[in-house]
Amino acid sequence: MLYDITQQKTGRHGSIVGYYSVPFTLVGTTLRTRLTTDLVSVFDGDQLVAKHTRVHRFRYRYSTDITHGPSGDSDAHDVPTRDG
Repeated sequence: MLYDITQQKTGRHGSIVGYYSVPFTLVGTTLRTRLTTDLVSVFDGDQLVAKHTRVHRFRYRYSTDITHGPSGDSDAHDVPTRDG
């Protein structure tokens, strides 16, 4: 399996590699990402902190895990998206 590994700083909305969410507590930190054809994996050191199916053919589409919000549930999670 081919993949790319990069270092990414987490954006203010809790996303990395553009539009993949990470846990709220990691906003502003630099994390390691592994990109494969089908998967985005995000690591804090050696710990896997987020995993998303890679979004293809959609520009500016967020992939958000609702447990990444401040309280870990969907009620407190309100990340702005272009999807409305």
